[in-house]
Amino acid sequence: MAWLRARAAGVRLVRLNVGGGFAANRTGHAPDLEAVFDRIGHATRRAFGADAPTLVCEPGRAMVAEAFSLVTRVKAIRDSGALFVNDGLYGALAEARDMSGPVRVRVIAPDGRARRGPTRPRVVFGPTCDSLDRLPEPLDLPGDLAEGDYVLFDGMGAYAGSLSTGFNGYGPEGPVMVAAPA
Repeated sequence: MAWLRARAAGVRLVRLNVGGGFAANRTGHAPDLEAVFDRIGHATRRAFGADAPTLVCEPGRAMVAEAFSLVTRVKAIRDSGALFVNDGLYGALAEARDMSGPVRVRVIAPDGRARRGPTRPRVVFGPTCDSLDRLPEPLDLPGDLAEGDYVLFDGMGAYAGSLSTGFNGYGPEGPVMVAAPA
């Protein structure tokens, strides 16, 4: 730990970056960030006492996860129920291989109706025809899902755009602003 090395060297830390990775609203329930910050403050006071440095952090995901929803389109469905969408691990779903897969997923038919049939686990492939372009875990999606439907992944704001690539001719098309219904 940096603060132990600083103390051993006789250096007083003035500012300490406590990092990032703060939780975001992945499950539909916003995390208690005040509790997280209180715990960090408590640990800082315990380690430094009255000589505690100013803390800075990188809250990224916790601040902007709700800024974006990823909208994909179902391009094909196999007889097994597996489906192909027009984005994947080389695109905005890149984090799915390192974190638990998308949790807040909705399916909308082309006419705007929500698909609400009983769910079933489905393997989801991206568009690149690369064997790695597959979500690591099946997603529970409505059984009445059909080709042409839209699969929306909510809470994608922090890194989805910055991790996307143009691999194999696919890539982000850019954000679209959607106003909330009045």
